[in-house]
Amino acid sequence: MALDRYLAICFPLRYPVLMSNQTMTGLTIFCWVVAHVFPGITTFTFTMLPFCRPNQIIHAFCDTMSLTPLVCGDASPQFSIAYSVAMFILYVPFTFIILSYICIIISILRMARGQARMKTFSTCATQGCIISIYYIPRFFVYSTPYFPNLIMTADMRIATTLFYSLFPPLINPFIYCLRTNEIKKIIKRWVQKQAGITPVEHGRVAAVMMSH
Repeated sequence: MALDRYLAICFPLRYPVLMSNQTMTGLTIFCWVVAHVFPGITTFTFTMLPFCRPNQIIHAFCDTMSLTPLVCGDASPQFSIAYSVAMFILYVPFTFIILSYICIIISILRMARGQARMKTFSTCATQGCIISIYYIPRFFVYSTPYFPNLIMTADMRIATTLFYSLFPPLINPFIYCLRTNEIKKIIKRWVQKQAGITPVEHGRVAAVMMSH
C-alpha cells in the first residue's frame, strides 16, 4: 500500500504503467514468501530445543515468546535469532513506508491547490495512524525482555498482541474502500435497493419535496 500511494501521488501519469497487474502479483508473491520463510527459520530453530515443562502457554495463540518458558535448557540464542528476525520483518518495511511518506509529503507541499493538499494529507494521515497502531505495540511486545524498564504482564501482552493483530485488518476496509467513490456508489445503490427505492424514484421524491 505504501508503494501504491507513493506511485499514485508522486507519479500519477505513470501510475497505470508502473502499478500493473504483473507488478501487484509479484509484490503479493514476494510478501507471502517473506511471511513464510522468515517465521519458518524461527520455528525450525525452536524445534531443536528440549521441551520438558507443562504443555500450557500463557497466550491466545502459539508464538516464540510464549514457548520460551517451556524450554528446559538455555533458549537465549534461539530467542535472539527470533528477535532479530522479528525486528527485520518489522522495520525493513516500516523504513520503506517512512521513506515513501516523506516523498509523498514533499510532493503534497508542491501542489498548487490547497484542496488537493488537504485531501491527500487526510488520506495519508489515516493510513499513518493504522500503520502506527500495528508497528508501535508490536515493538513493545517483542522488545520487553531487552529493556528492563519496560514491564508488560502476560494479560497485557495478550491484549496488545490481539489488538495489533485484529484491529488494523478490521479497520482497513473502512479506510481503503469506503473512501472510494465507486464503493460509495455501490453501497448507496444497495441501500436504495433494500429500501425499495430506485434512483429515479428517489430523484422524483426529492423534486416533489423541493416543490412543496
